[in-house]
Amino acid sequence: DRGIKILPPSINEADANFTTDGKTIRVGLASLKQIGATAEKMVDERMKRGEYTSYSDFVYRMFVNQSENSTAFSKEVLANLIYSGCLDGIDGSSRKAKLDAVESIVKYMKSMRKDNTKKISIFDLIAEANGEDTTADHGFMYNKNTPEMDYRFMLEKENDVAGFYITGHP
Repeated sequence: DRGIKILPPSINEADANFTTDGKTIRVGLASLKQIGATAEKMVDERMKRGEYTSYSDFVYRMFVNQSENSTAFSKEVLANLIYSGCLDGIDGSSRKAKLDAVESIVKYMKSMRKDNTKKISIFDLIAEANGEDTTADHGFMYNKNTPEMDYRFMLEKENDVAGFYITGHP
């Protein structure tokens, strides 16, 4: 043990590649499964417009700033960012809450990008996934108060996405 602490990936603090200050090493976003070059786009957007303030702010900014034919920011990328814990600190919601809404949010954002003037009710798209207590931002909602996923499952997914355990060890 050399006293170097490994910091988890964070959408608001990590760069595309691993970084160090001599005492800590921050996991780089590009090192996560299926993220690759998308990491640069996420970091560039954060540098241009400031930190991501919520899950919906992050998703909205990634989809809005992506060309219509691009598949760089997909539901798989979003799910892997969630599994790795990159979005843990932005709005207090659990990883499970964010994961439960992935399909509906991606569908909604694709429809928004396809026709920016079309008004689509997000209630119709994600009503089943949300429950009663919801958080709205940028036109979509999700159940922010969903309890966290099973701890062992969370660790397995972290290991699958990052190649090592991030928040603990089974």
